[in-house]
Amino acid sequence: MKLKWMGRYTSPEQLPVSQLPPNAVQYAEPEDLSQLVKQAMGYLVLPVLLTAAALILKRLGAGHWDFLPSLGSFVAGVVLSLVGILPHELLHGLCYPRDAQVQLWVSPKDSAAFVTCTQPVSKIRFLWMCAAPNVVLGLLPLLIWVLLPHWVGFASQLVLVFGAASLMNGVGDYLNIHLTLSQVPRGAIVQNSGFHTYWYLAQ
Repeated sequence: MKLKWMGRYTSPEQLPVSQLPPNAVQYAEPEDLSQLVKQAMGYLVLPVLLTAAALILKRLGAGHWDFLPSLGSFVAGVVLSLVGILPHELLHGLCYPRDAQVQLWVSPKDSAAFVTCTQPVSKIRFLWMCAAPNVVLGLLPLLIWVLLPHWVGFASQLVLVFGAASLMNGVGDYLNIHLTLSQVPRGAIVQNSGFHTYWYLAQ
């Protein structure tokens, strides 16, 4: 995978266009990044539920609630999760094939960063590409936090906040996962072209 920093995203015309087969079907998805960000906010319920589940598991193990984050650990965890946005996008890129050309964009207007790649991939690989950063930077830290002794203190609280905030950074990924699971048939190929995503069955 070759990752290229593209800088500020302002228009879909900046994005690379694929050579798609005639049977390619465009996802029923938001028409632009602003709409995507707004629609993705509805998926915040997932990280909230996962964090709540981690808190309940920790409570069952510890028998009390004194492991909850302090203000300092909360702020530090949130800042660390913001720093983790670029590694998040890098993990997306690493899920594409070795010869893939991946572009990294940022949109300050929409408070978003994203990668795009015109390389066709399987449905399973596309789903993993969407999920991987959230597993590595979100679910894994939450699991580690649940297993850590509560007396670890600040470091333990930092892991909790970082994991929860990192999961919230992935709301756009959860939208893509939902769209793929609900629209793309088994065995299909998924490919980006411009701002949109397409699927088709190999002929």
